[in-house]
Amino acid sequence: MHQLKRLTFGLALAGLTATLTHAATPVSLSYKVNSQWNGGYCATVKVQNPNATAVVWNGTLTVPGTVNNVWNAVYSQSGSTLSLSGVEWNKTLAAQATLESVGFCAASTAPAPTPAPTPAPTPAPTPAPTPAPTPAPTPAPTPAPTPAPTPAPTPAPTPAPTPAPTPAPTPAPTPSGAVLVPTAPPPVITSGTGVVTVNPTLVRQTIEGFGGSNAWTGLPSDVTTRARLVKLLFSPTEGIGLTLIRNRIPFRESTTYNDAFMAKDSSGRYTYTLDSTGHKSFNLNWSNWDLQNTKTLYGLAASYSSDIRGFSTPWTPPNNQYDRWKIDDAANGNTIGGTMGNITTWPDIGGVLSPTHYQDYADVLADYARNFKANMGYPLMAISLQNEPNYLPKTYESASWTSAQFSAFLPSLSKAWTAKGVATPVIAPEGMNFNDDLIAPALNDSTLAPLVSIVGTHQYASDMNTVYNTAKWLTTTKSKGKRLWMTEVSSGASNDASITDGLVWARTVHADMTTAEVNAFCYWWLWTSSSSPTKGSLVNLNAAGTQITENKRLYTLGQFSRFVRPGWVRLNAETSPLTNVYSSVYRNPASQEIAVVLINAGSSAAQVSLKLSGATAFASLAQWRTSATESLTAAGSLSAGATLSSVSLPAASVTTVYGTYTP
Repeated sequence: MHQLKRLTFGLALAGLTATLTHAATPVSLSYKVNSQWNGGYCATVKVQNPNATAVVWNGTLTVPGTVNNVWNAVYSQSGSTLSLSGVEWNKTLAAQATLESVGFCAASTAPAPTPAPTPAPTPAPTPAPTPAPTPAPTPAPTPAPTPAPTPAPTPAPTPAPTPAPTPAPTPAPTPSGAVLVPTAPPPVITSGTGVVTVNPTLVRQTIEGFGGSNAWTGLPSDVTTRARLVKLLFSPTEGIGLTLIRNRIPFRESTTYNDAFMAKDSSGRYTYTLDSTGHKSFNLNWSNWDLQNTKTLYGLAASYSSDIRGFSTPWTPPNNQYDRWKIDDAANGNTIGGTMGNITTWPDIGGVLSPTHYQDYADVLADYARNFKANMGYPLMAISLQNEPNYLPKTYESASWTSAQFSAFLPSLSKAWTAKGVATPVIAPEGMNFNDDLIAPALNDSTLAPLVSIVGTHQYASDMNTVYNTAKWLTTTKSKGKRLWMTEVSSGASNDASITDGLVWARTVHADMTTAEVNAFCYWWLWTSSSSPTKGSLVNLNAAGTQITENKRLYTLGQFSRFVRPGWVRLNAETSPLTNVYSSVYRNPASQEIAVVLINAGSSAAQVSLKLSGATAFASLAQWRTSATESLTAAGSLSAGATLSSVSLPAASVTTVYGTYTP
């Protein structure tokens, strides 16, 4: 047992001191007020370990008021003394590391102290808590991906070959509103057995990006692992070049996991001010740990590419036992299961948004969208209304919506957007099983249709090994000229890092691009950290967050995302030139760059020919391949100059031919 040491020190806050008790070596503890209103404030706590060894931290702060929310720490309060200690995932603080994911909110009639700015060391990123129960999308009525991983042996981290850096494809700027959306299915093209036509004039849809989500996940604290992870995901020359980050809007308010995003007064009610139009402007705590993790991730990703964009999804509207924005709805024709969880302990689980709070929810979404860039440092590309409104789990934050409820809510959203000057595109419904049923009535209403810019869908099936068969043409979405984003797909099965699994996801992207003609494709989690990994993420880390398993699905998605950049367009072409061979063709409308993605899902090698039409000749063609032994690896050049070029496709492989043509 270590002898306890007590240290009293001055904080970098005017007039404040804190007493720290630690079981090994003293660390420093301070806090900074992030938001303040009449009756309360929220603050971020900084824990610093200046020592050469790791320590288990705990300590006290002197704070005004009564603390009513704390995140990422165990706490107690006696008078003005707030005692804090680490939770399981952050209790050990590495040598010379800084922890800034702890925070609290307090009710106080006295002004919160304003900290004096002081320099601080760059924090070592810390892992975010894995919520229990761990949420995961679940297809209804079939079993769905369960982010609580199924026990399975942790694969030995086998780094895939690092591809030789190559010039990234040129982004094609797409002005707002210029996204191409086909309104009728493509005509079938057949140029002969084993032929793939490349015709730059046969343009179908604009591709807005590829990505995934960081909901409830934190970057690894190990600096080397963190750097490798971000490079793998976002570098367009040494990784797979993703460009979309889907983050969670943190409205969770259970007694076990409280995001403390909505500021409250001493009575536990949400605080706000009324603007000149009569709309409420809610006080939001942007220091929330999940948002801060997202902000850090975006900054790291943006160091690799200026194409990085983000969009946000709520898993539930705000709700608590005092304001009661959600209600039970089982008696109103809601067959999903509108019964809400315990209003005191789990107010974020289940139920539906009460019509009496439609305007409140619309206002808080407008506040989030309007203030996002100022607080997060980058623009918000789009905002969703609800995650999986047609699936109501009883284990994590959720809410159900019917098509009638979406239609009834949209006018309130329009009022908030207009009153607050918000122009952020709206995504809906992000429902299960690849359909637009929940938003179709609104799209067919001439007054409501303009309020929805993007139809979002998830993609789950009873057999996730053939999930690509669920891709389909959504007639209402397309006929109304709406962009279509597939915003989530994965499997909760035990992890499979092999090319067999990688081909499933390559075929899924292919089907979504060619059959459904989506404008964007997102996997579920970008990464997860667990001793029992699943297919729920592109990359798997061990429980300590120090070792990376580079699954083949990461690289088969990269065969699309590294080369088909935001603003590129898909060209109509043969989609299956041979049995078990699948093809899709893309080009940069701002140049003569092309990319052809060829999937050989068969057990034998195959040969296809690229036939250039409507242009003079291929100027240059290079191959990149993922197979059982290759991971986005340069695979040589093809003959250029002719209008016909032959491509050899090894069994069980994905090949991207990237190059240019002469008009």
